[in-house]
Amino acid sequence: MKKFSSLLRKAFVTATAGLCLLGMFGNTPAAEAAKYGDVPLTDAINAAGSNLGTSGLKQNQLAAMMVAVTWPEVIDNSAPTGYREYVPSPMTVGRADVSTANGTMLWADGVVSSTYKYARAHWSAGIGVYQLDGAGMGANVSLHQAVMTDTASGVVAAEISRLYTNATGTAVEKRRAAWKPWYGCGTNKINCENNYIATYNATTDALNITRDTTVTRSGGLQTKTCYTASAPTATWTCYRWDASLAQGHKGSWQYTPTGSASLQPLPLPFYTYYKYDSAVGKNVEYRHWLKAETGYDNSKWGARVFGLNPRSGVNWYSNSTLLVQ
Repeated sequence: MKKFSSLLRKAFVTATAGLCLLGMFGNTPAAEAAKYGDVPLTDAINAAGSNLGTSGLKQNQLAAMMVAVTWPEVIDNSAPTGYREYVPSPMTVGRADVSTANGTMLWADGVVSSTYKYARAHWSAGIGVYQLDGAGMGANVSLHQAVMTDTASGVVAAEISRLYTNATGTAVEKRRAAWKPWYGCGTNKINCENNYIATYNATTDALNITRDTTVTRSGGLQTKTCYTASAPTATWTCYRWDASLAQGHKGSWQYTPTGSASLQPLPLPFYTYYKYDSAVGKNVEYRHWLKAETGYDNSKWGARVFGLNPRSGVNWYSNSTLLVQ
């Protein structure tokens, strides 16, 4: 799997669109317990228990390996005692795909410009605490599935368990192999190794993590009902993403909303869902920016066939007819 970027390194990853916003972090674990969302942690533990396979890992051990990737992927290291004191937000979106070499179709109408009038109708590739990317582990995952920590944890637990099982060498080397998709883990995956050591007690098989009950499974993503005027009784479940409602730490991904030379625009509120399309024989993910909420003169929307890299695989349209109850 290729590698994505931080704002300092500007590399490209297809396995995860992790933010890695401030690059390599210190190698000394924080003395205090790490903080994590209550239900998101339970989801990680449950997913670990369901995906141990023949890895030889214990349930809490695999869970610790999973959550270890989330801090360097979605939190900066500005906290004086270490970035683990911040709770990863399930609503985090990656913002470092700024080069045209990384693909143009994340940008509304394929116009790579932070001054384009629809710039914040922006399709983010990396989603959630694990930064599942449409070009990697998130290829067949919709935005809401990447945000919701039960479904996201299932995807990540299965992949980490598989990579660990198939790797050779010492336990440290096998963990390093299991963290390969995440650029935020750093050189030799030292960031994630430090997080693992700080959060998992191998002697007692216990997690040293403080639960934050204010961060839920959805992280602030709202469940809605969508329909169109032409078929008002044919409704379906959709989801509303709004950065202002995000739970958990926001400081590492919500600044400079219009973007910059090294930062994608922060999306304006949008509605998302996926449906099976018989014409292509696959699920298709949709994201709609309605002008009533964005203030734009047009309701922009994008669609991506599951399995396609969104950097080149999003088709953009105007005049969305989506309605929301």
